[in-house]
Parts: sequence; structure tokens; C-alpha cells
Amino acid sequence: MTDINNDGFLDIYVCKVGDYKSLKSHNLVYLNNGDSTFKEVSKEYGLDFSGFSTQAAFLDYDSDGDMDMYLLNHSIHTTRSYGNISLRQQKDSLAGDRFYENKLNEGETFFADVTDASGIYSSALGYGPAISVSDINNDGLPDIYVGNDFHENDYLYINQGDKTFKGIHGRIFQPHVSFYHGC
Repeated sequence: MTDINNDGFLDIYVCKVGDYKSLKSHNLVYLNNGDSTFKEVSKEYGLDFSGFSTQAAFLDYDSDGDMDMYLLNHSIHTTRSYGNISLRQQKDSLAGDRFYENKLNEGETFFADVTDASGIYSSALGYGPAISVSDINNDGLPDIYVGNDFHENDYLYINQGDKTFKGIHGRIFQPHVSFYHGC
């Protein structure tokens, strides 16, 4: 829950698994009308992602007064999700994480997918079950921590203040990062 459209009322974003086998659904945005009713506007806002969504985190990454969104997606075990870290650069349409910039304060009526431009990985490697937002380096900007599962390390993205993030996960956590070791 967050105020997606900056009108002073809490709105709701719902993550759903979609586009998997026979499931044909997408994530939902419920805008609070301020009168105990809500209106679903995910398509109009560009947030109707259909894939393996698990969680969304809202943050003002560009300090413009509105809430942008990191969409955390899970993956399924396929041959595309095994290999070295170069696979992080291969975008996955269903499992890859997404980052959306809120354009409402700029006179637009949508969120723009800025995943590539912002430096966020969007591959099938992630298996993200959890995300947290905090100012890790005390520079006044929100940073992102993504807890991954299985064979991928967690990600720590440091906000650079220019609408990009720098991934420093390997340099700061090794060798002290949680890691799944299956039974």
C-alpha cells in the first residue's frame, strides 16, 4: 500500500502470477477514490505486468516527490536460470525484475519501465522472494536490497542520484551472504 497518485489516499498494488501455463492474469492497481471505494487502473498506469511477480516496493528514487516502483519477480527452474553471472544481462519477460518511474508529477498518466536505464537486473537468475528499501550509505537516497534464492547471490543496489543504481552486491557481501543449498 502506498499513495501511487499523490492524492493523499493510500492505494493498493497487488502482485499476481500471470502468463504461466493457463494462468492469464496481471498485477493490479486499486486507486483509492477517497470515499471508501477503489478503482482498478493497472493498464492505464502501465503497471499491469503479467509474469511471476512476488512483491513490489515503492520508493522515490529520483527525489521528485512521487513513488516509483521496483517489481520483484520470481523465476522457474529452466536451463536459462543456470550458468555464470553473465546471464544477469539477459532479460527475461516473465521472471526478470522491473523498475518503473512514476511520471504522474510530470503531467503523464503512467509509469515508465526504466529497468535497463536504471541499472536493474532483469534476468531469470533472481528468484526474488524478498525486497527491502533503505538508505544504506546515509546519502539521503533510497537504496534497494533484493534477497535472492537458489544459486544467485542477493543484490544491493546503491542509488546514484541520477536515476541509476550501482550494484555492489559482490564487493560488500562476499563471502558473507545467505545462500540456498537445497536438500
